Amino acid sequence: MWPGDNPRLSIPTEWHDVVRLWAACRGEDGIAHWPDAGGLNDQAAWIVDAFSILSGLSARWDAEAPKAQA
Repeated sequence: MWPGDNPRLSIPTEWHDVVRLWAACRGEDGIAHWPDAGGLNDQAAWIVDAFSILSGLSARWDAEAPKAQA
């Protein structure tokens, strides 16, 4: 297997850190707390965008999981 075959080996470490940060900040009903002090408007725009993308992907995976098990 080539390193390019596994996204975990080809994605920069910084993006793994973003996913870990998103996972640490989320709760059952979405984002439980933001990484920086304050509310949504106190966060860096790229963090808000990244969290939105990751939350959307997670929702898609959760919706597809029952279909994959059938």
